[in-house]
Parts: sequence; C-alpha cells; structure tokens
Amino acid sequence: MEISIIFAESLYSFKYDNFYESEYEKKLFHWQDFEHIYDKGIENNIAVSQIDQFFDEIFFDREYLIKKIKKCVDDKTLYDIFKPLKNYSSNIIKFEESKGKVFVDYKKRLSRLRLYSLRINNSCFVITGGVIKFTLKMKDHQDTVDELEKIKLCRSYLLDNEFTEDDIIDNLYESGL
Repeated sequence: MEISIIFAESLYSFKYDNFYESEYEKKLFHWQDFEHIYDKGIENNIAVSQIDQFFDEIFFDREYLIKKIKKCVDDKTLYDIFKPLKNYSSNIIKFEESKGKVFVDYKKRLSRLRLYSLRINNSCFVITGGVIKFTLKMKDHQDTVDELEKIKLCRSYLLDNEFTEDDIIDNLYESGL
C-alpha cells in the first residue's frame, strides 16, 4: 500500500496498484467512463431509457465534486466535504473514517458520488475509495460494503505501522516508513 499526494498538505490518496496513480484518480477515471457508468447503472436497475440522464448526472457530479474539492483545499475547509462516517460520532479518533459528499446547490440535490477517507486533521484527509451511491444505507449495497472494508483496512494499516499526522503531511512514508 502506498499513499499518493493529490494536494500537498491537504488531500492524499491510497494507491493499491500500479495502473492508477491513486484511488482518487481511479475513481475520477471511472466516473467519466461510459462503460463503467453504464454497467453500474444496469447492475443497479437504472432503466435503459434513463441511462443517458444517469450518465449526465454522474458526469456533472464528477465535475462539481472536483471543483468543490479544489475550492475547499484552497480555503482549508475540506471538513465541509468530509464528515465522520458515523453520523453521530462525538469523539475525535485518530484517522477517523470519513465520507465525502457534496450538495449540488443549483440542482438542489445531493450528489450520487461518494469518496471515503481517513481524517488526518480537519484540513487533511487520505482517500481510501469511492462509489456511485445507490442506497440510503451503506450496508444495503455491495459496493459500499466493500468500501467499508477497504477503509477499515487502510485505517488498520496506518495504526499498525504507527503512522503519525506528520508522517503523512510531511510525506515521511516515502522515506521507508
């Protein structure tokens, strides 16, 4: 497992293979790939007659999410996007599991796209994965269940290897941690 820099000192991403630079890049690629979106739509009972609208929604949400992330990085407000995975969490824990989602203001709806991450601090997160959201509860869809497992594995990896906030922000993991 490796960690790639997306925006220095703000946003990082796990890298699981040598095909993509990061899980973030992989998700952005999939969310603009017609075949991937078509397969996900059909697999999740999106009617063929509605698939063009589904494509448009995912493409739009992808661009909106990218712009929102860049703005929050610039403003040091990534915590506006990435919230604790457990909605009613009151304790701050090391490498807290988080979900990234955005409300598309002028469309007056929540984006279907989700990014999952670990909170390093309030303005720094490490992305572990992402999905196109189809169900209200994560436990009700295999894609989100898989992401829950992945985020737990990533958190365990950081804890088991005794990573610190500084290790990630200062890129010390590249020097052999």
